[in-house]
Amino acid sequence: MRLDSMQCLLTEQLRDIYNAEKQLLKVSPKVIDATTGPRLRAALERQGWQARMQVARLQLIFGELGMAPRGMECRGMVGLLCEWEAMAFEEGEAEVRDYAIIAGGRRVALYEMAAYDNARNLAGRLGLRSIVSKLEETFAEEVATNDALADLAEKDGAAQIVRRRRPASSPKNLPALQPV
Repeated sequence: MRLDSMQCLLTEQLRDIYNAEKQLLKVSPKVIDATTGPRLRAALERQGWQARMQVARLQLIFGELGMAPRGMECRGMVGLLCEWEAMAFEEGEAEVRDYAIIAGGRRVALYEMAAYDNARNLAGRLGLRSIVSKLEETFAEEVATNDALADLAEKDGAAQIVRRRRPASSPKNLPALQPV
């Protein structure tokens, strides 16, 4: 790949994002199956639905550019998804595993936010308003996904994970830790 122009860079960035979304579509059903919380399951199913819509939107963008969405594998997403999937199937407490799934989902969303923001800025520099609009829509979806997962982590996850009990024989019978 030669980066001879901003147009070339935009094309490579879009191909990278397209591959990342396709990878996410393969892994997310497995991660969804590993969840135990209904709110988490719903959030991840929404993320999967959005990924399908984002792939379709990227295909429209490639059509506008007169290019095919093929390209190299997005290695950044490979690493994120390998970790996310592995964490989803670790042995242990269900609530802790769900929290790990939330954390992995947020990493994916943050990676995609950066990718879409960069592509949106490049398209803006090139004066591609229609493409900027599509990328802004997708960026907003990624922000909403991250916010929803962060909310789950804060409300559902913290209440389950932070709760700890001290045995009666603990020093000075200190009270159990409570979520903040």
